[in-house]
Amino acid sequence: MRVKKLWWYTKFGVISIEETLYRKGTVLVRGFCERMGVLCRGVSLVLLRVVVDLGADDPFARAGDNLHEQYGLELVLRNGKAMLDGERLQANGRVMTDGVGQVIAQIDGSMVPVAEVDAEADDRCRGKVLKWQEIRLCVARCHGRVRAHYGGNFSGEVEQAGRHLYDCARRAGFRRATAVHVVGDGAGWISR
Repeated sequence: MRVKKLWWYTKFGVISIEETLYRKGTVLVRGFCERMGVLCRGVSLVLLRVVVDLGADDPFARAGDNLHEQYGLELVLRNGKAMLDGERLQANGRVMTDGVGQVIAQIDGSMVPVAEVDAEADDRCRGKVLKWQEIRLCVARCHGRVRAHYGGNFSGEVEQAGRHLYDCARRAGFRRATAVHVVGDGAGWISR
């Protein structure tokens, strides 16, 4: 039995507790983390909603500054950069090894405004050009559970969007015996 400090970001600031860790054979069991769905250095769902709201009002690059100004919190926003780089998005939650009975998943595309800076302009603030790019977003969750796993990419190939959807489904508990219910709007690239 060990005690380890656990902390995560919330709308009200950083919460930290001391969690008792137990061993079950050779496996380390973190009862509080598993029961409450919290990861050390994670972010609460309410705080994520706040960040999304702040990012919707202003360019998303300033959402971190606005969060610090309005809530006194400093948070590194990595998911937008990961989507631009085509990397796998990280989500809180654990992957089940035996699989689950049913996974519900969805994939869809949307056009979002992206500001590009002209590197040769004298004033980089005024030398911005607004362009629209397609973002392909996906979500998957285990039937009967609230926690969802997200992924996405900007204007990547259809195969890359499919890999993101598969990754989300795997993190939600998809295995060989799992039934999958996928929702889509019938766009040409989704049916491929």
